[in-house]
Amino acid sequence: MRKWLRDPVAQTAETAETPSRRTVSEVSAVRAVSATPLFSENDPEAWLDMIRTVDLCGLSPERWAKAADALEGLIVSGAACRALELGWDAHELVGVQRVVPHDAPHVAGLIFSMWPGDIVTDVRPSGAAIVYSGGRHFWLRRQLPLGADAVACLPWELPT
Repeated sequence: MRKWLRDPVAQTAETAETPSRRTVSEVSAVRAVSATPLFSENDPEAWLDMIRTVDLCGLSPERWAKAADALEGLIVSGAACRALELGWDAHELVGVQRVVPHDAPHVAGLIFSMWPGDIVTDVRPSGAAIVYSGGRHFWLRRQLPLGADAVACLPWELPT
């Protein structure tokens, strides 16, 4: 039988060896892998941490900072939680377009339609009211298809 087809439990019974313990030097010699933090579907604060700490590509650092500030405003005001309660998806709040421009307003999430000083005063199943210095705008929620072939993805899913 091929080695990779063997039952690992039976194999350990056959060899009857106690697994050796690794020394500290062996463990420290293991190559460290930089991984993206795990995505939490209903945790806007985790998304904020990811946008602020993960090295994201596709947009300038200043644009990512503005988007993170907008998300922080949504969290503080309770608008992010309200949107999730109404069935919104992370893509509708923080999603980006897979192709350039990633922050295209007709595809990207709500935070990419906000600028410094903008406030979301109302969240509904159909969209959100954004108040800015010159007036008010109703941002329409776009439920886009999800998956590998979808137009939108989450910021940390953009190819590097």
